[in-house]
Amino acid sequence: MKSIYDVANGLACNCVLPGTDEPLIAKNKGKKRGEPLLPGQRAPHFALTTGANPQHAIESAIHKLAKRVFAQTKRLWLPEIQPRWEWDENLERALARVIPLELPPELIEKLLDEGTKKANEELNEKFKARLHDFGAVDLEVRLESSDEGGQIIADAIGLNQGLPKLLVEFHFTNPVSPDKKARIQAMNRSCLEIDLSRFVQLDESGQINRQGMLEELQSKFGFPRHWVHSAKRDQIEDAIIKRVSKNIGLRAQKWLARHQKQRSQEFLTQQLAAGFTQKKVYTFNGSDAKVYCPKSKLKDETVRAKECQACPFFGEFHFAPKSDEQRRNEPGYIAKYSEEMSVLCGHSKGLSRNVWRDRR
Repeated sequence: MKSIYDVANGLACNCVLPGTDEPLIAKNKGKKRGEPLLPGQRAPHFALTTGANPQHAIESAIHKLAKRVFAQTKRLWLPEIQPRWEWDENLERALARVIPLELPPELIEKLLDEGTKKANEELNEKFKARLHDFGAVDLEVRLESSDEGGQIIADAIGLNQGLPKLLVEFHFTNPVSPDKKARIQAMNRSCLEIDLSRFVQLDESGQINRQGMLEELQSKFGFPRHWVHSAKRDQIEDAIIKRVSKNIGLRAQKWLARHQKQRSQEFLTQQLAAGFTQKKVYTFNGSDAKVYCPKSKLKDETVRAKECQACPFFGEFHFAPKSDEQRRNEPGYIAKYSEEMSVLCGHSKGLSRNVWRDRR
């Protein structure tokens, strides 16, 4: 790419129309960069020969400039990757497999929400748009398919540590063809396509707009671009689902073990034998679950059941099926659970949490 001021006048400039073999004629006699034109002088320019296609030349020049700037800077803004349309369904199905149905519905919903939130946070972090620096950039690279899919010539390839990381296709009017897209997908190569059609070729001083090209390639609000193919998208999604569902499954098993233990008669008998007192939890309409606390100096003072969990004398909750007698004699009693709820309190025997755990 040459400026009109940097070449000899006439055909001696030895220039051709970009994208063609058509010679150009430099019209710059007696003119210097930065000097005002004399009366009657025309602005310096290249003249076209008969039959040349200037539109094709402009497109070819912009195409070459884009590849050159990318190769020199090795930097490119990568857009966000969109997950597979079945991402939500795959995640929900994986979480449902590891959460036991024996758990209370509200706990199942909580674990599902936590797993969904965690997985989507990880996915968004992996797939977010970003400015990426490549180790090297190769231009006009021929790639052979391992099967009978043929070959492609990539406009550019960004490499990291010497390995091909990303194919980059630039287009002005003709985007990647369906056949080329199919070959890229068959090769499982990540490929980004960038639309150059809105680019302004010259800057305000009439020079090649290299700075504009650089900004368009590296800016979040630069050229329109989209993923032709993302080679590792499915692999990344599956890895996130596997990791998150495994962690949620481990948590769910711990909750299930605790859920089953707190409904075990054997556990209750063990705690009562150790000296814990079974304190009934009261839940009235419109109020929190409360317990008459033996630590209080006031006989009728209650504390919230949740506060018991922070007490050093808390020996866990115990749940038992609600008796018919309770249903008849306490019609105003509305339990948050389908069972009778109790707190096992070690205050009367001085059984702190650490002491009774050590005994077990």
